[in-house]
Amino acid sequence: HAIRHSHLLLRVFAFAGILLFASQAPAQDRRAQFSEHARSAQAAIAANDAPAAKRELEAMLKIDPANVDAHANLGMIEFVQGEYREAAGHFETAISGSPSLAAARAFLGMCHLRLGQTEQGRKSIEEALPQVTDKTLRLQAGLELVRSYSESGLAAQAAPVLDRLAKLDPRNPQVLYAMYRLHADLSSAALRQLAEDDPDSAWVH
Repeated sequence: HAIRHSHLLLRVFAFAGILLFASQAPAQDRRAQFSEHARSAQAAIAANDAPAAKRELEAMLKIDPANVDAHANLGMIEFVQGEYREAAGHFETAISGSPSLAAARAFLGMCHLRLGQTEQGRKSIEEALPQVTDKTLRLQAGLELVRSYSESGLAAQAAPVLDRLAKLDPRNPQVLYAMYRLHADLSSAALRQLAEDDPDSAWVH
């Protein structure tokens, strides 16, 4: 799973909409060094070289520990490598410096879900989804939210989220399969309730 995610590294960076630049510029005498690490990180990302990108981003943070973009990008590298706890820490730092980073908030929610922190994960994704502009990220985060609701027996809460995803991408096979599963679950639950409430009714037979 982690290996498959590593091949999506460049794609993840592309759709997250978070750029590598010195948004909180370090002191002037270290700016050139910071910029060099930023360029090297971009080159490593373009080459899909996660270890090199991670080293360069960590070097950027040694110069400017509060840099939002470095934290967000490092969080995404760790996310695709399955290091969800570490990724969550970087996303939290990025969001504290720039609360409007909807993409980082969506990733943070997915980290929480994968760490078993269900309520936190759902809340972060619910807050982020309306502001996430990238279609791929919106679908990924939305489907993880739907899956979380469905696994907890909360199909009624999953349904409106899934309806919005279906409007966003009506022919997406993952969305269509999720719709099938959700409505099958709703159908089974309705039939069980009917059989309990009126087992001899014509509707049951």
